[in-house]
Amino acid sequence: PGAVAGRIGGDEFCAVLPGYGSAIGEALAAAFLRGTADAPYGVSVACGLASTENEPGRLSAARLFALADGAQYEAKRAGARHPVLAGPASERGERRALRGRGEDPGLLDVVLDALEGHDRQPPADRIAVAASALAGKLSAAGWVVSRLRGGAALPVVFEARRDGAFVTASVPAPARAAWMVRARSHGTVVAVDDADVPLAGVRGASRVVVAASGDWLVELLCDGAPPPVDAPAVLRAALGVALGR
Repeated sequence: PGAVAGRIGGDEFCAVLPGYGSAIGEALAAAFLRGTADAPYGVSVACGLASTENEPGRLSAARLFALADGAQYEAKRAGARHPVLAGPASERGERRALRGRGEDPGLLDVVLDALEGHDRQPPADRIAVAASALAGKLSAAGWVVSRLRGGAALPVVFEARRDGAFVTASVPAPARAAWMVRARSHGTVVAVDDADVPLAGVRGASRVVVAASGDWLVELLCDGAPPPVDAPAVLRAALGVALGR
């Protein structure tokens, strides 16, 4: 009860078990692996586990995820048929070593790497770091971080990466608008031909990937090919991580 499970991107999934210790998490992960042991078509599953019980002090969401992520790669590399509990070898440095062998980091990996060492910065700066990292990965035309005030998104920090990308203008952002509801829940993409949402047109982009949390809204301005299908969810997760939620 109270657990949340979701797709991070590609073939990676994550379950968060608030209020449960590592023993419960490990038992559930082991049961899942037993249930998938006979999956068809050569499918295999590697599972990593991290718990706040096993780390002194308060863990940030990014750190907890990084530990579980590293343990998952440790399990994958070893071909483990049981969950691997995060330990010293599961630090992000271990995953970076694996990347050096040719793995292309996913969108969320890019964000987590970029946010390392920025824990004490103000929220706007941390969100900007995440937005800039994603914009670089997606070759975006620009990005905008705004505060939500009175039904409008007021830019606080931004960057235009090409001429004609308008990143300084405030835009309408009604709290009950369908696109804002989607932006808050799992992120969304607003296309320039969406006449009901004057966002992409104002920004001078064909599409805008947008996510919101609390009184913050972040946009990635995209041209050309549509952004990856997981870009909105990753942007929403990135915003949550940047805000420590």
